Amino acid sequence: SVRSLETCLAWKEDGFENSFTSNEEMFNLPQTHFKLIFLCVKPQMYNSLLLQLKKSYFLHTDGIISVMAGITLKQLYEDFVSLNYHKSIIRLMPNIACQISKGVTLLTCDNANTDPSIKDVTKCIAKCMGDCHEIQESVFDAGAALSGCSPAFIFTIIEAIADGGVKNGLTRHLALKLAAQTVAGAAEMINQLEIHPSVLKDKVCSPGGTTIAGIAELEKNAVRSAFIEAITSSCERGKEIGKN
Repeated sequence: SVRSLETCLAWKEDGFENSFTSNEEMFNLPQTHFKLIFLCVKPQMYNSLLLQLKKSYFLHTDGIISVMAGITLKQLYEDFVSLNYHKSIIRLMPNIACQISKGVTLLTCDNANTDPSIKDVTKCIAKCMGDCHEIQESVFDAGAALSGCSPAFIFTIIEAIADGGVKNGLTRHLALKLAAQTVAGAAEMINQLEIHPSVLKDKVCSPGGTTIAGIAELEKNAVRSAFIEAITSSCERGKEIGKN
């Protein structure tokens, strides 16, 4: 279900006929059983969502998949046991590149309480959108900050280096093309060659050359530290959301 009629109609136009603006309307469809239920809401909306749910909704459900930052498995199990649900619960965290099947999705679950077939189906769905990595929940917030938030940081990098190109005479269109392709190529080198980025960086930096001059400017402005702290801040915010 979605929040607005406009969004609902857009989904229907794309072929998703079972789109609704009310969870109650969706769950009360005659003879409809949901084997998997995805909780795809902002964590700030989680408590209001719980108030809309009824025990009868989960009679035939085998898996609940949460795509909410910060809401732990422990909290999910406690909340859904109160709704008489005692089966598999899995946390997923996809990133924006899933839109083009180049994404990264993180998965965590309590294996002792998770049906392996439900986990396999969930992984299969995630892999349709890119890579899927199963990790321990203890580092899930850190992983979500890295893979979920850092695309925004990378977009900022691309915009910034494109701005540098424009400042020095390139057209905006060409600068963005060059910046995006350069970042994509650099990332692919790390994935394919499995060489540490510092080694690849050194291959580009010739003594007294143009690249090392730029690297020195980045170091002078503590860019490396800024990115480390950005990931840390995003991670801490994820933990705060879960506590609230």
